[in-house]
Amino acid sequence: MVLIKLAVLTVLTCLSFSGPVDAKMVVSGDYLLSVFDDEIEGASADHPEAGLVRISLDGSGGGTFQDLILSDDGSLESGPLNYTLHPTGAVKLLPGEGFIPGIASQNAQLLTFAETGENAPGFIFGIKKPDAALTMATKSYIAVQFSDDIDNPGPGQTADEPSVILMELTLGADGIGSFQDLYSSDGEIENGAFTYSIDSTPADGNLTVTIDLPPTESSIDHTGIISQDGSVFTFPLILAEERGILVGIEKSDGDMDASTARGRYLMSQFADEIDNPGLSQNADSPASGIIEMVLDGKGNGTFRELYTSRPEGLTGDGSFTYTLSVNGELTVNTPGGEALHGILSKDGDIFILAETSRDYPAINVGIKKTPSGSQSALFLLLDED
Repeated sequence: MVLIKLAVLTVLTCLSFSGPVDAKMVVSGDYLLSVFDDEIEGASADHPEAGLVRISLDGSGGGTFQDLILSDDGSLESGPLNYTLHPTGAVKLLPGEGFIPGIASQNAQLLTFAETGENAPGFIFGIKKPDAALTMATKSYIAVQFSDDIDNPGPGQTADEPSVILMELTLGADGIGSFQDLYSSDGEIENGAFTYSIDSTPADGNLTVTIDLPPTESSIDHTGIISQDGSVFTFPLILAEERGILVGIEKSDGDMDASTARGRYLMSQFADEIDNPGLSQNADSPASGIIEMVLDGKGNGTFRELYTSRPEGLTGDGSFTYTLSVNGELTVNTPGGEALHGILSKDGDIFILAETSRDYPAINVGIKKTPSGSQSALFLLLDED
């Protein structure tokens, strides 16, 4: 459970920067973080874990953390934390040895990180708790889900079988939701219905999705958070034999084009090979990284690997093309010919992408960097403009 203890103790311990702070970038208040990790070596190897953590930031470098839900049934911890951020929103978490890179959105509502320790790669996505009660109208989302079976699964389960699903999901104003899988790395396309609730008393944005499991008619609750405007949500997946994370972004009303997808983004990624890989693959080899993506608003882009948990690298550097539908659905065509599917938010500030190849499923979340003229040698790798 290295990441959940390291990451939580470091949104936590110190995000370091030098140079003047851009007045537009103030990160403060309470956030809920979905956390997922998968250790490669040690007693917890091949045993993915997930959790939900609350952090409270005071806007001047101090704060606290509190574990809310952990899949390993360990004791819930809490304590003080320190933080800083760079004017472009890039952050580095310093757990004592090494660091955890990531980014905050320009409006300080969203956070994402990649734990790039070689033996314990992980992925974090967080949303600021709302300031007022939420009133949900019916909304449609595109969501990406990454999950993996644990090392001692139940009947019908297979250990070390990571998968990614891209789905369309609707949250109705009546508390009833539905989902339809669009792409899946394991080839299974499903659909169904569920109920959900949002805790607005007090106004904290807690989102609980309840899924019924026939024929036993039991149910499973997944608890996470939805943003103030209802446009983004996340929750960790904590099942008896499976762990994972889900991130969803609201679809646009139909007024987007390629020019909306323009700017520099930092993208967190988590990927894993399956247990029956090809000749060039390594089974049970989870990896994470931070990648800079530059989109020109005309359908062309470049990517540059900044940090990775693999010494040999994860994606390398290169170029790609992309298309954007009027409702924000995003397709990225990689140099190798693979298409990654996802969605870009209405304001163009965040995107998700699902890599649904059978042998190498991955989840990707990108947040746009805040424009800034100031530079810091300490953050040069994260912030070369």
